[in-house]
Amino acid sequence: MPKADHLVEQTKRAPISEATDPLSFVTLSWLTDMVKEGTRRPLLQSDMPEVPRSSTSAAVAAFMDPFQSKLKLYLAGQDQSAKKPTFFSDFWKRIGPTWTVSVLLDVVATFLQTTQPVVLAAILNHIMTGDSQFFITSPAALATTFFLMTFLSVIFKQIIEQMFRKMRFNVRTVLMTSIYAKALKLSNASSMEFSKGRVLQMINVDIEQVSDIVERAHLAILIPIQLAFTFYYLVKLFGRDLYPVGIVAAIFFVFAPVMLLVFGKFQTVYLAGGDKRVRYLREILEGMRMIKLRGQEAFFSKNMADIRATQLRAMRVMYIAILFFIFFVIAVPYAMIIGTFTVYSLSHEILSPAVIFPAITYFMNIFQPFQALPQICTMIGMAVISWNRIRAFMVSSESELVTEEASENALHAIEIRNATFKWEVAADENVDKSDKSSESNGKKSEPEEISQDKTEESSSTAAAEVEPLFKNLNVNIPVGKLTAVVGTVGSGKSSFFSACIGEMTCLEGEVKIFGSMALCQQQPWLMSLNLRENILFGREFDRKKMDETIRVCGLEVDLEQLPQGLDTEVGEKGISLSGGQKARVALARAVYSNADTYLLDDPIAALDAHVGKHVFEECIVGALNSKTRVLITHHLHVLSQVDHVIVLDHGKVVEQGSFADLANANGALSELLKHHTQEKEQEEEEDKTTEKKKAIVKKKVSVENEEKSAAALIAEEDRQTGAVASKFFFNYFRAGGYLPFALFLFFGLMYAVFNFFTNLWLSYWSYDSTVGQTRFGLRPNDYILVYAGIVAVNFACAPLMTGCAQYSSYIAAKKYHAGALDGLLSAPMSFFESQPIGRILNRLTKDIEALDLMLWNDSLNCIVVNAMLIVGIAQAVYGTLWTLIFLAFMTVLYYYMLRMYRANMREIKRLVAGAKSPLNAYISECIGGTSTIRAFQSAQVTVEKQRILMDESIRPAWTQENVANWFQIRLQLFLSLIVLFLSFFALYGNQDAGVMGLALTGAISLTEMFMPSLIVISRTEANFVAVERLDLYCNDLPKEAPAQLDTDPSSASWPSEGRIAISHLEVKYASKAESVIKDLTVEFRGSEKVGVVGRTGSGKSTLMTALFRIVEAKNGTIAIDGVDISKIGLHTLRSRLQIIPQEPVLFTGTMRTNIDIEGSFSDQQIWEALELVGMKEYVSELPEKLDAPVSEHGENLSVGQRQLMMLASAICHRPKILVMDEASSSVDQAADLLIQASIRTHFKDTTVISIAHRVNSIADFDRIMVLDAGSLVEFDTPAALLERPDGVFKSLVDATGAANAAIVADIARRHVN
Repeated sequence: MPKADHLVEQTKRAPISEATDPLSFVTLSWLTDMVKEGTRRPLLQSDMPEVPRSSTSAAVAAFMDPFQSKLKLYLAGQDQSAKKPTFFSDFWKRIGPTWTVSVLLDVVATFLQTTQPVVLAAILNHIMTGDSQFFITSPAALATTFFLMTFLSVIFKQIIEQMFRKMRFNVRTVLMTSIYAKALKLSNASSMEFSKGRVLQMINVDIEQVSDIVERAHLAILIPIQLAFTFYYLVKLFGRDLYPVGIVAAIFFVFAPVMLLVFGKFQTVYLAGGDKRVRYLREILEGMRMIKLRGQEAFFSKNMADIRATQLRAMRVMYIAILFFIFFVIAVPYAMIIGTFTVYSLSHEILSPAVIFPAITYFMNIFQPFQALPQICTMIGMAVISWNRIRAFMVSSESELVTEEASENALHAIEIRNATFKWEVAADENVDKSDKSSESNGKKSEPEEISQDKTEESSSTAAAEVEPLFKNLNVNIPVGKLTAVVGTVGSGKSSFFSACIGEMTCLEGEVKIFGSMALCQQQPWLMSLNLRENILFGREFDRKKMDETIRVCGLEVDLEQLPQGLDTEVGEKGISLSGGQKARVALARAVYSNADTYLLDDPIAALDAHVGKHVFEECIVGALNSKTRVLITHHLHVLSQVDHVIVLDHGKVVEQGSFADLANANGALSELLKHHTQEKEQEEEEDKTTEKKKAIVKKKVSVENEEKSAAALIAEEDRQTGAVASKFFFNYFRAGGYLPFALFLFFGLMYAVFNFFTNLWLSYWSYDSTVGQTRFGLRPNDYILVYAGIVAVNFACAPLMTGCAQYSSYIAAKKYHAGALDGLLSAPMSFFESQPIGRILNRLTKDIEALDLMLWNDSLNCIVVNAMLIVGIAQAVYGTLWTLIFLAFMTVLYYYMLRMYRANMREIKRLVAGAKSPLNAYISECIGGTSTIRAFQSAQVTVEKQRILMDESIRPAWTQENVANWFQIRLQLFLSLIVLFLSFFALYGNQDAGVMGLALTGAISLTEMFMPSLIVISRTEANFVAVERLDLYCNDLPKEAPAQLDTDPSSASWPSEGRIAISHLEVKYASKAESVIKDLTVEFRGSEKVGVVGRTGSGKSTLMTALFRIVEAKNGTIAIDGVDISKIGLHTLRSRLQIIPQEPVLFTGTMRTNIDIEGSFSDQQIWEALELVGMKEYVSELPEKLDAPVSEHGENLSVGQRQLMMLASAICHRPKILVMDEASSSVDQAADLLIQASIRTHFKDTTVISIAHRVNSIADFDRIMVLDAGSLVEFDTPAALLERPDGVFKSLVDATGAANAAIVADIARRHVN
C-alpha cells in the first residue's frame, strides 16, 4: 500500500545484516565487501545491510505489549484508581541487561584511558632514574602494558558503541511505530490536544532525544567517576599544590550552569519557533495553489520570515551562550595547568618530565568531561521532557470504530440511542488579536438561534463550556436500504457521519454499528500511490471485481485516457486528478471493500450531471442495492429514489421518514424543496437521454486529464552522487561572508601552532629545570610567564575561532532559509504537484537545522581536531625522526582511508536523507487520513506498511554508524603500533625523558585524533549535503515569471471593464505532445456572466489556470482590457482577479483572517460580506465572533461553510473579474440561490466566469461556453444553445432529467426577456 515496493524489492539483494561470530562482531568484517564496493561506485539503498531480524519494527513492537494491556484497562475505566500506566519498566526489561553490560564495559574502557598516564609516568621515571616507581619494573612489560591499554580501550569502545547502537535504534523504532499507531486511534479530544503538527514534532524531535539518551545517560555517573580518578592521580603528583584546580573548578561550576540555563531557555524558544514554522510551512504548501491564484506569495513569505526571525533571535542567544561555555571549558584545563605548575614550580626546584607530561594528559582529560557533564545533564533533562510528552500522548484517550457482527435478521445497520456528541477545538496559539476585535465585539446582532456545527469557542481566552452539537440523538439506519441525510449548510450532516465512526466526543448514549463499514468523504482522502493501490486499500486484487467497480463508478473512460491506466500515480492528495475523479476513486475504494454499510458524503456533488446520474443509478442504487447506504446530498432530485430520509437542522433530527410522506407534510423537507422541482421521469425519456450521453461520451477525448496526471506524477527525489561539488562550499562561505571564514581559518592555524609551542615549551622547561640551566637569556622564574603567555594566545584563538564560525554560519543559515523559501514560492505549480510535502518539509526542517546547529560546529571541530592531529604528529616526530617511517605509512594510509571513508559516508549520508522522506511523507499522509483509515478499519494494514518504511529508513542510518566503526577500529589498531614503537624506543633508546614525554603524549593524541579527523572531515562534507540540497531550492528550481514589472498598469487603472479577449490560445503541458487547449479564440464582454461547461477533461480548469498563468500559454494571447497578461507581472495579474475554487482552502487563524487575509478591510465590510452569503447569523452567534478560531484546513467548518467563506472574501475584494470553479458544489439549494443572487447583485459590474456542473446555476448567465477536448464547440446564450437539437449543452441539460431541463429552459428564456 505505501509507495515502498521498489524498496522492498531491493531488500532481497541486501547483504548480510550482522556479525556471525565474535571476531566479525568486533572488527565488523562483515561490512568489508560493501565498503570496498562503496569506494568503486556510489552506494545504493540495495547495498545497505538489512536491519537485524531482532531489531525490525515488527520484532521490537513487542516491547509495548505489556503497556498496551495496562492501557486498555486504564482507558476502559477498570483501573482508574491506579496511576496512568507507563512503559519505562517494559523497556527496561527488554534493554536493561544489555544496557548494564555495556555500561560496565564502558567503565573498564574509561579506567584504562584514565590510568594510562600512570604508566606513562612510570616509563619516564624509568628513563630518568632506571626505577619506574611502579609495580611493573621490566621495560618491556611497561611498553607492552602501555600499548595494551590503548589497544584494549579501542576494542572495548567498539563493542560498547555497537551494543548501545542497537538499543538506541530499537527504542527509536518502537517509539515511532507506537506513536504512529496511536495517532490513528486518537479520540476527538485527544486529536485536538495532539495536533498533526505536534505528533510529527514528537516523531522528528522527541523520539530522537529519548533514543539518544539511551547511550548517554550513564555518562552522568561515569564522568564524575572519571573525574574522581583523574583528581586522585593529580593529587598523587602535586599533593597540596593542586589547590588551584579546586578554585578553577568551583568557578566553572558556578558559571557553567548559568550558561547552560540560558542556552536551554533559548533552545526551547528556538524549538518552539521551529514547531510554529513547520506548521505554517505545511499550511503554505498544502494551500500553495490558492496562494498562487491569489498572488499572496509575498504576504506568506513575510509571515514566514517573521516566524523565522523569532528562531534566529533565539539562535543568536544560543550561540552566545555556547561561546561563553566553550570559553569556560577551554579555560578550565589551561587555568588549572598554569595555576598548578606555578604553585608547584615555586615549591620545587625541578619540574620533572615524569610530573609534567602525565599531568598534561590528566588536565586534558578533564577538558572533555567538564564540557560533556553539563551537556549530558541538559540532554537528560530534555529527554525526560520528551519522554513525558510521549507518555502523555500514549495514555491519551482513544476512539476506535468497533463494529458488531451483523445478524441475518437484524433490522438496523446503525443504532444511535440517546447520544450526545460534541466537537473539540484546539487552542489556536497563532491567532493574533487585532485592534479590530473591539469593533467586532461592539457590533451585535440578534439571531434567533445558535448554529453550532463543528465549532467551539477558542481556548485562547478562558475556555467556556462548549455546547454539544447533537443532544439526545436517536437514529436507526435500516439494513439494506438507501437512507438520505439532508439539511442546510452547517446543519450537521457531515458531523453525523463523524459521530457514527467515533470522530466526535460522545458525552452520553451509545452507537452500535453492525457489520463492516466504508466511508466516502466529501473531500476525498487519497494516498500518493497509483489508482490500483488506492482502490485496493490493502486488499487482494480481483480482476473481475475491479472491472465491475470501475464500471459502476464511471471510471472506464478516465482510465482509457490516463497514461498508465490503473498504474497511474495520483500524486499527493490526488493532485493529478480532477475533483470529480477523486470523488469517484474514493467511491471505488469503498465499493471494492465490499462492506456492509456505506457512508457516502455527497460523492456526486463534484460530478457532471450525466456522470453523477450514472454513479447514482449504476453504483449507489444499482451495484450497492443489497447494501446499507447512508447518503448525504444536496441533490434533492434523487430523494424520490431513496428508501428513508433524515432531515437535520442545527444538530437535531427534525424529520425522518419516506420521501413521499415528508414531501407532503409541509415540514422541513418541503421547505428545502421549495426551490427544487421533483418529477419521476418517463422510462423512454431516460433511455433517450442515456443514448445521447453515450454517443457524446464516445467522441470525448480526455486530453486535459491525461496531460495533468502525467505531469503530476511524483518525481524521484533528486540525489547528487560523488563528492559534494566545490561550488556548494563556495556558495555557503560566500553567503556567510569571506572575511569571517578567512579569520576562522587564520585563528584555527594559530590555535594549532601555539598548541604545539605550549607542549614544546613545557619540554624545554622540564629539561632546563632538571639540568639546572636556562635558555634564551631567561631567568628560572620567567619560564612560567612565557608558558602563560603562549597559553593565553592559544586560549584566545579558540573563542575567536568559534565566534567567526558561528557568525558565518548564522548569516549563511539566515540567507539559505530565505533563499530556499523564495525559491519555493517562485516555483511553478507543476513543481509542487510532483513533490510530496514531506519531501519539501524534510529539506526545510532537517537541512535547515543542519545549517543552524551543526555546520558551524562541524567546521569548528574539523579545524580543532586536525590541528590536534598535526600537533600530535609534530610531537611524535620531534621525539624521534624514526617516527617518520610510520608517518610515511600513515600518510598513505590516511589518504586512502580518507578517500574510502568519504566515498562511503557521503553516499550513505545521502541515502539517510533520502530514506527519511518516504517515511515522513507516509506518516504525515496517513495522519491526515485517520477518518478514512478508521472507517475502513485498516489501521493495522497501514501500521504494517509504516514498519516496512521504518526498517528501510533505518538501514542506511545504522550502516552509516557501523561503517564509521569499521574504519575507526582499523585505524586505531594501526596507530596503537606507533605507541608500541615509541614506548620501546623510549625505554631502550637512551633518549631524553622530556623529549620522549612529548613524543608519547603526541602518540596518544594521534590514536585519539586520527579517526576523529576522518570523521569530522567526512561529516562536514556529509552535512554539506544539506547545503547542496538547499542550494537547489535557492538557485536551481524552475521559476515562474516575475511577480511585478516596471511597466505594470496601476491598480486604479486596470482592469477597468473586465473585458477578456482570448486569441488563438494553445496550452500544453511540458511532458506531452498533445495540447490541452487548442487554437481557442473567444471574447468575454465586460461585466458579462459566462458559464463554462464541458465533460471531464474538456479543458475547463486548464483554461482558468491559463487565465491566472498557473500554466503558461504555448501560443496565442489572453488580453484583459486590452493588456496582454503575458506582458505583466504575475502578482499584478493574480491579485486583481479573484477565484472561488471547487475545494475551498482556509488557513489556521480566525474568521477575520480567512476572509481578509492581508488585513485590508474594515469589520463593517466583513460583516456585510457575511450577510450577503448567509453566514452573518452563524458568525455573530460564535462567542468570539470574527475572532472565532478556524482550525487547520477549516476543519471546524463544514465544506459548504468554507465555500461561503471564500465567497465572502471575494465579495470584500470587489474584483472586476471573478472565476468560480464549481463554487456551489458543496452547498444546498438555498445557499446556491444566495450565491446566484450575489452574482446578479453584488457582482453586477464584475465579469464572472463560472465552471459549473449544476447547469441550473448558470441558466441565467449571459452566455455559455462549451468546451470539448480543448476546443470551443458552442458559445451563445443559454436560450440559444437549448434550441440546438444536437447541441452539447442541450445534451448536458437533458441529462439532468426532463423536469429539470424544463426548469433550466424556463430560466434561460426569462433571462433573455
